[in-house]
Amino acid sequence: MDEEDQGARLTVDEIDARVRFYPTTNGGFFLTGGVGIGEVRASVTGFGSATETGGGAILGMGYDIRVAKNTSITPYWNGYAMKNSNTDANVGQIGLAVTLH
Repeated sequence: MDEEDQGARLTVDEIDARVRFYPTTNGGFFLTGGVGIGEVRASVTGFGSATETGGGAILGMGYDIRVAKNTSITPYWNGYAMKNSNTDANVGQIGLAVTLH
């Protein structure tokens, strides 16, 4: 996530390893979760910037809508959190992806 307002910018990101779980073998609904390393960067024009790094976790869900034999359009929602001794960042994400099976 990258947000800028009046010369101030906040960026939250994560690199993670995830697992996707389908509760039924013939359904498109899935749950996803993972852990990794997250980072929060803040900068203000004329004042500089600061970066915090810590452990990250992500939980989400989505639905694969088949459009071809090996291709789906996938709407999803993810909730992401990053925490260290100085920072606690929580972000929600809604998206649309193309999934290849």
